Amino acid sequence: MKIVLSLTILCIGLRAISSAEFYSTVFDTIDVDTILSNKRLTDQYIACLLDQGVCTADGRGLRRLLPEAIATLCEKCTTIQKRNARKVLRYIKERRPEVWDLFVQKYDPTGQYMQNFEYFISGVDDSSSYY
Repeated sequence: MKIVLSLTILCIGLRAISSAEFYSTVFDTIDVDTILSNKRLTDQYIACLLDQGVCTADGRGLRRLLPEAIATLCEKCTTIQKRNARKVLRYIKERRPEVWDLFVQKYDPTGQYMQNFEYFISGVDDSSSYY
């Protein structure tokens, strides 16, 4: 009886995991390499995310989801979205530290997510190179 109960609980858990909600795959098609290699585009997206400029539809969507993605370490991100997020965030942190500081002030003013967020950014994937 205990085995049946355990298997039932396991199946329910696996079903919940397999039906986990992900962010729209529309974000998978954003060409972050093109954006990062073009200062004007990079600056436009940064201004959008910091509420300092006009946003594209993609930018508005990212800005809306960003607080949740930071709080959950991109839990609902697809593999492509996680790779792209790491690439962009590493770029900003390492090449635009003044922007990184503004980003942290806006999206984690109390510092409650920063340690885990740093861990997420340092995650290993095949996108460690950037422009």
